[in-house]
Amino acid sequence: MTHTVPNTPAAFVERMLRDGIRADQLAAEHINDRDLREPNINTAVAAYIAANAIHTLARHNQAAADLLADNLHRVIAAGDLTGPLRRAATALEHDADRWVADFKEQLARRQPMPPAGTATTHAALTTLAERWEQMAANEGKALQFLEGPNAEWVADTARERIRTYAKAAADIRNVLATGRIPHDLMTDAELEQHGTPEENAS
Repeated sequence: MTHTVPNTPAAFVERMLRDGIRADQLAAEHINDRDLREPNINTAVAAYIAANAIHTLARHNQAAADLLADNLHRVIAAGDLTGPLRRAATALEHDADRWVADFKEQLARRQPMPPAGTATTHAALTTLAERWEQMAANEGKALQFLEGPNAEWVADTARERIRTYAKAAADIRNVLATGRIPHDLMTDAELEQHGTPEENAS
C-alpha cells in the first residue's frame, strides 16, 4: 500500500471512496462509542459526497477539476488541513474553536490507548470474527447447489453450521465492542456477578 497524495481528480475520487469505506468499517467497529462512531460515519458520508462532486466536476469542467485536485494535493502534502478547514468554517459562520475544545474534552475523557500487545490481540480477534463470517457466507452460498435424496438433511446440517459460525463471529465482536463476555457464554458464577439480561433490563 502506498501513501502518496493523489494529484488528479480520478485519483482523489478513488482515494475518497476507498477511505469512505474504511471509515464506515471503523464506525461499525466502534458502534458502542459515540465519540468514535459518529465522526467515522460523517467521514464516510463526506467522502461519498466529495467523490461524487469531483467526478461530476471533472465531467463538466475538466480544467476546474484539475485545479481543485492540484490545490487539494498541495494542502494535504503540506499537512495543513486544519487551516483551510478553520477558514471554511469561519466563512460559514461556524465556531471551529468550539469544535476543537469539544474534541479535546472528549479526548481527556477517553481511556488511554491499549499497549501494542492489546492492539495486536484486538486485530487478531477482529480477523478471526471476519473468518467466521466468511465461513458462514460460504456455507450459505453452497446451499443452492445441494442435490440428491439427502440434500435436505445436508442443508439442515449446513444451516446449523452457519448459525454456529455467525454466533461465534457475533460473540467475538460483542466482546471487542463491550469488553464483556456475552451472557449466554458466562459461567454460573459470572451470571451471579453480572446478572442475566432480564435482571439487567428490570
